Amino acid sequence: SSDSTKGRAREATCKSTAEIEAEEVEKIQSYRFKAQELNPRILE
Repeated sequence: SSDSTKGRAREATCKSTAEIEAEEVEKIQSYRFKAQELNPRILE
């Protein structure tokens, strides 16, 4: 969502390590999902 993207930089300094790690996991999963949609062979 655009709201979380806009707030990410501003709130980064007050996020816990767990929250930061969770966001990194979401970004990785989102990237892999999008890449798989574009080219399924990318994950082979």
